[in-house]
Amino acid sequence: MCVAANEAGVVERSVALSVHSAPAITAGAAVAADAGGTAVLECRAEGEPTPTMEWSRKGGRRLLGDDRFSPLTNGSLRVSSAQKEDTAHASCGLGSQEKRRRCTNPLPANGGRHCAGSDTETRGCRGKPCPVDANWSQWSLWEECSRTCGRGNRTKLRTCSSPPAQHGGKPCEGEAAEVTACGERPCPGESPRRFP
Repeated sequence: MCVAANEAGVVERSVALSVHSAPAITAGAAVAADAGGTAVLECRAEGEPTPTMEWSRKGGRRLLGDDRFSPLTNGSLRVSSAQKEDTAHASCGLGSQEKRRRCTNPLPANGGRHCAGSDTETRGCRGKPCPVDANWSQWSLWEECSRTCGRGNRTKLRTCSSPPAQHGGKPCEGEAAEVTACGERPCPGESPRRFP
């Protein structure tokens, strides 16, 4: 409250202070669901004013036009009757911020007009990106045996790139290469033997 006083009188006005903070997002881990089952994708946002949440597929297509996708009050998303086509990475990093103002500086008095313009302003925002856990690519085909005779090795590879870990997501677990022994023919001068 701001108060001005002199010999002619006293005037008081209230002044509002609004403190804002950018949205911050906490997203849950990757979720697996059986076909036809239900899954909940966790995503919570904090900020001042409270951010609204919007869900979209990677690439920007919104998810909420389908009855099978329903937002929960905490910002998470329920997927009902899960289908193979639902397999994707959903983004929970989009939202909006709203700020309000009051017509109190000064209040309209003695027939004065109310404040002009809207008392609310909304803007789009993107919080901290959601973590994306890494996943392995498909295995490559087995390479040729490393030797044309005698005991050798064959290798197949995969990469941690479908997708790679992003924004603090978990790395792939397991090995990037698999090696097995090979070799059908003995080298010249060796006795015949068979390798697995």
